[in-house]
Amino acid sequence: MFLMKHILLTFLLSLSLFAGSVSYPPFIQSQMSIVERMNEDNVTQESIQGLLEKQHSLYERAVNSIMASKDKYINNVQDYSNEIFSLKKVISINKRASNTFAVYRDEVAMKIYELLRSQNRMIRNILLALDSQSIEEYESKINDIIAQNQKEIEPLFKNDYAEVLALNIQSSILKVAKENIHELFILRDVNSDLIGYIYKFSTKMYRLNKYSKYHLISVAIYINSLSFVENINPLLEEYGFSVIKLLSILFLILAIYFFRKLVYILLERYVLKISLLNEYSTEIVEKLRVSIESLIIFININMIIYVYLDFSSVESVSRFFNIIYGFYFT
Repeated sequence: MFLMKHILLTFLLSLSLFAGSVSYPPFIQSQMSIVERMNEDNVTQESIQGLLEKQHSLYERAVNSIMASKDKYINNVQDYSNEIFSLKKVISINKRASNTFAVYRDEVAMKIYELLRSQNRMIRNILLALDSQSIEEYESKINDIIAQNQKEIEPLFKNDYAEVLALNIQSSILKVAKENIHELFILRDVNSDLIGYIYKFSTKMYRLNKYSKYHLISVAIYINSLSFVENINPLLEEYGFSVIKLLSILFLILAIYFFRKLVYILLERYVLKISLLNEYSTEIVEKLRVSIESLIIFININMIIYVYLDFSSVESVSRFFNIIYGFYFT
C-alpha cells in the first residue's frame, strides 16, 4: 500500500513538473517573439518598422513554402489531439489533488493547443478553398473560414486570469502558469496578425494555386522570390499583371507560333500531294494560310485573356471565342 502511494505521488509530481510545457512550431515561435518585442514599453518606431518588415518577409516565405507543398500540408495538418487529451487527464488528476496552480498552468496550456489547432484548421480550409471556381467565391469562403476561427477561439479568452497574475507567491508551477498566460495572449495577437496576412496574401495564393494545376508552382514561387521580380511585381499588379504571368503569356505565344509553323508544313505537304488539286494547290494553300493566320490571332487573344484572368474562364468570353472557332472550322 505504501509503495502504491509512493508511485502515485511520484507520478503526480512528474505531471506537475512537465505537463504544462508547450511546444510551438518554429514559425509561430518566431512570430510570438516579434509580437512580444513590439509590445515592449521601450520599443521605438524605427524598431517597430524593422520588426514589421521582418514579419512580412517571414509570412511571405511561409506562404511560398505552404503553397509549394499544399497537398502535403492539407493531408498532414497537426491538430494537437494527443496533447489536448493528455492535458485534460492531467487537469482532472490535479483537481482531485487540489493542485490549483498546476490546474491553471495546464488549463492555459490546453487553450494554447486549442488555439494552435484552430489556426491550423483555418489554414487547411483556406488551402482547400483555393480550388474555388472564381476569386469572388474564394474570398467569400475566406470570410466564412475566418469567422469560424474567431468563433472557436472566443471562449478561450473569457477568463483573463487577472487573479492568477496578481499572485505574489514563490512557486515554480505558478511561474510557469503565468508564463503560459502571457504566451496565450501573445498567441492571440499572432492569430490576429495571421488573419491580416491571410487577407493580404489571398490574391497571391489564389493565383499561385492556378500554377499548381500545371505542376508549375515551384517555378512560379522561384521566379516570384527573385529580388528584381519582387521590385517589379507591385508595379505590374496595379494592372493585373505579374512577371510570372507575363512569362506565361510569352510562352503561350511562342508555343502557338511554333504550332502554327507545324500546321503550315503539314498543310502544304498534304495539299500539294493531292494530284487532283495540282493546278490550284498553291492558291488553296495561300487562302488557307490567311484563315489560319487570323484564327491564330484569336487563339492568342483567348490565351492571353485566360492567363490574365489567372487561368480562369469567363462564360461570356468563352462563348464568344467558341462561336469564332466554330465559324473558322466550318
